[in-house]
Amino acid sequence: MTAQAYGSIITEIGEVSIPDDVTTEKLIRAGKYSYVNRDITSENFPITCWGARKLFLMQLTKEAECYKVQKEVMSLGNKRLALTGDLLALGAHDIFREVMRRAALVICLGSVHKVRDCPRALFLFNRGNAVGLDLKFFYDKCRIDYRVLLVDAPLPSK
Repeated sequence: MTAQAYGSIITEIGEVSIPDDVTTEKLIRAGKYSYVNRDITSENFPITCWGARKLFLMQLTKEAECYKVQKEVMSLGNKRLALTGDLLALGAHDIFREVMRRAALVICLGSVHKVRDCPRALFLFNRGNAVGLDLKFFYDKCRIDYRVLLVDAPLPSK
């Protein structure tokens, strides 16, 4: 499966399950990150999806603004952009370290929220031995070494 303008191969990486009682802070603790941006909280990035889902990574074929990549993925139809809970569940899962060997950065374009008056997206990064959770300005470019996190689950309802 390929996306038209910016995406390349979409690869399944595993399955995660998000419990009903989980919070952003609980999933961050479970991830045991070397660094976490202080603005990543339940208030700014709440968990809005629960249950099991398959995760996929989309490799980009060219650099593009995050919002353009987001728009393209939304047109695919059979996948959706990952939300906060999806990305944090990946970070707390056993498959995470293997994923980060293949990708310098995994971005979550389904949970874009205003933090300090700027729209920002969550991302997981790997720099040497440091694995962290940070924020990216939504209007910045997504580089070709980024991977966009996707899921096969329908939008949540609770």
